[in-house]
Amino acid sequence: MKSLMAAASLVLFAVGSAVGTSRLVLLHAEVIDVRTGFLEPDMTVIVIGSRISTVIPASQFQDGPEDRVIDVSGNFVIPGHGTCMSTSFKGPMQLMC
Repeated sequence: MKSLMAAASLVLFAVGSAVGTSRLVLLHAEVIDVRTGFLEPDMTVIVIGSRISTVIPASQFQDGPEDRVIDVSGNFVIPGHGTCMSTSFKGPMQLMC
């Protein structure tokens, strides 16, 4: 649980500290589309400031010199999920929010 909270804090810190034209890039994310409920595997989430600007397939991402790229392979990203929580059934479930 502590490692989950540490990971969530790291992402929130990175999002909060992104300024100017720099972009925070979450690469290879498993994105849950909150509109459809479908899982979109191997996606890239691009955050500018405190807002998600783009969600694209990881294969289409090209990084820039100002980008802060974090490889989040094996983790879920749920855009629009306002609070961070995790539920364990038979093991830890990792959520990044």
